[in-house]
Amino acid sequence: MKRAYDRDRARQLIPLLGSITQEISERVHEALIIQGRLVKLEGNPASDEFMNLKAKLAIHRRELRQSAKELNRLGCVMDAEEPGQIRIPGTDGEFEHGFQFDSDSHSLRRVETGVNIA
Repeated sequence: MKRAYDRDRARQLIPLLGSITQEISERVHEALIIQGRLVKLEGNPASDEFMNLKAKLAIHRRELRQSAKELNRLGCVMDAEEPGQIRIPGTDGEFEHGFQFDSDSHSLRRVETGVNIA
């Protein structure tokens, strides 16, 4: 089912989208650190530290998938071309006529005009 948002409903998403994008950012950062540590331990893949790091990495990846699913349930998607940007469908349910949430500034703008509205 397509979701549709007018300006006011899109604004109401700002706190939730801020939380989701912060979690995504933190988990990506931690996953990169873990991957770096795993590379250093590749010579000893049976060690407890290696196995623990692999498990932690799997948890971060699972939670990143969960965050993507949460965005999907809201009808929103991460913008593939602009990291940190969330696309929100407009009143017709289309992203081209919707809004874009910027996770850095926590601002919302209309996609078609590029004007900040919140």
